[in-house]
Amino acid sequence: MNTISRKLTPIEQKKLKASIKEYAINAEKNLNWKAILIMLIIGILSGVHIYFYDKSDWSLITKFLVVCMPIGIWGLVEDHFKDRKRTRIHYRKIRDLQTKVETEVYEIDVKRIALMPEYEDEGDLYLIENSEDKCLYLEDYEHMMRFEKDFPSSKIEVYADDTMKLVMDRKISCQGKKLEMLKIDAEKKWTYFGKVGFDGELKIIPKSFEEIVKEIKEVN
Repeated sequence: MNTISRKLTPIEQKKLKASIKEYAINAEKNLNWKAILIMLIIGILSGVHIYFYDKSDWSLITKFLVVCMPIGIWGLVEDHFKDRKRTRIHYRKIRDLQTKVETEVYEIDVKRIALMPEYEDEGDLYLIENSEDKCLYLEDYEHMMRFEKDFPSSKIEVYADDTMKLVMDRKISCQGKKLEMLKIDAEKKWTYFGKVGFDGELKIIPKSFEEIVKEIKEVN
């Protein structure tokens, strides 16, 4: 597996431009003043109701609203500024990618591949044997790869940059010929990794493809 920097493809450049436009708009979004005004009015009216009708059957509800409305307004304001900060950070990163006109990827020449589907909520896991007969794992928490029409292929590029994954809404890029994929039982995978642990993806495993598949299939 090699880590390389390569030029952005026309599709990637197009996606970057669209993302820059979207993030530029979102970065300048105003507060939801309508929601704030509604909560403020509810809070004021609740306070007025308590003042004049404290012994009413509804006073418990209005007291609850008097307490909740300021908290709700504060939450809206806080979320707005947090979201705007995150948006502006992503916006700068995307602009940097566009300026560099290249991205870093992990390049994998695939010889064989096996799918270990999700069992609980851990996502799909792929066992890959590369052209040098070395094995590694590739994770797919969001099940994005299973919907890639060219996956699995004889050459896979894994985006190293999280911002690039966000822009492309995908983790990998596929080239080469389409490959057949071995499928391993999800429960067996769950039991196996529950016993041996999982060291993470894209790390070379000191075992052969056959050894790993056999250990998973025979686990009790």
